[in-house]
Amino acid sequence: MNRITLVGMLGFILLFLLQGKAYSQEYLIQKFYATSLGTDVILNWEVKPGSGISEFIIQRKMNGEPGFQTVTSLNFISNKWVYDYMDQTIFKSSPKTIQYRLTILKQGVPYYYDTFITLNPTSAQRTWGSIKSMFR
Repeated sequence: MNRITLVGMLGFILLFLLQGKAYSQEYLIQKFYATSLGTDVILNWEVKPGSGISEFIIQRKMNGEPGFQTVTSLNFISNKWVYDYMDQTIFKSSPKTIQYRLTILKQGVPYYYDTFITLNPTSAQRTWGSIKSMFR
């Protein structure tokens, strides 16, 4: 077996493995980012028109947790390309690095997009976060 054949076979195997996990080179979004607004985090994303999307699933994990927690899911709205979601369920008592994962379902196939945000709450935000958490 020559080197070119071996490289080609490895490329095919890698492509097969990545597709099996639904990681794709198809980009369905224009942007995905998180911003802090007081004690909350706002997620914004924009999808490409005509992309065949059916649903969005938002997940997060904080400070290196082992797995993602589902925060919410939203249905795709025809002819709507810009979306946002306010995550009001974060208790910010100390600095946190949060990884958000946006899973887009297109014809039953998941596509994953990640963004990160680091929160360094002020003392007022920590107090407000404590008050909010008592009433959940």
